Amino acid sequence: MNYFVTLSDQAETDLAEADEFYLKISPDLLDRFWDDLKRTLTRLEENPLQFQERYQGNRIVFLEAFPFGVHYFLNGKEIEVFRILHTKRNF
Repeated sequence: MNYFVTLSDQAETDLAEADEFYLKISPDLLDRFWDDLKRTLTRLEENPLQFQERYQGNRIVFLEAFPFGVHYFLNGKEIEVFRILHTKRNF
């Protein structure tokens, strides 16, 4: 089955914040973040059911090198990403 990823407005905002943060540190670090995210989303598209269901039908896949979790749920062939959250952030 072919799946495709869509991002919510909030997930887009999460990515914009991460982009701004890593760009301030280093353009190279920002590139590594985006590469890690792209690899993670590719893994997700290939098999979204391989990641554990966490709460109310939602699942989380974690980036390999950066402390972020991609929170999503399945809607048919659509993988709806509703948040991309930093896992070590204090609010």
